[in-house]
Amino acid sequence: MAWRALYESCISETNPDRFKKLVFQLEEAIVLRYHDLADEPKAFDELQAIKCAAQRLVRLKIEKLGWPEPAPAVALPMPASFPPVSLQPFPSRAVTSATDAQVAAIARTRIQATWQQLMTRMQAALLAAERAWQAWIFKSLK
Repeated sequence: MAWRALYESCISETNPDRFKKLVFQLEEAIVLRYHDLADEPKAFDELQAIKCAAQRLVRLKIEKLGWPEPAPAVALPMPASFPPVSLQPFPSRAVTSATDAQVAAIARTRIQATWQQLMTRMQAALLAAERAWQAWIFKSLK
């Protein structure tokens, strides 16, 4: 059953037990449809409709089931700014002396440090995205 039909059923349902079942079915359908539309560039209207339906569903659960008001979203702490990333390339000529070997070692160290910084930033961004997604999903389950 499409998420829109489930949404209409939820709005008109008066039996609390049946309403709970419809809510869980609707939430699953919304999440699945949202995943389907995530990569669709022309799906803006339906994504907005899903967002409105999810917000209305939270209100319905509060009104019909007496669920508590959702807590306000907590912003994730983000650093004020990240230092710029610069990659120094390895020397293009062959290593011919001890000095060249030292320069190559320094370049490798800088690249490794920069790579670690980049990976740390990516992990922080992925964690923030995962937390935001979980908050969106679990917000409608409360």
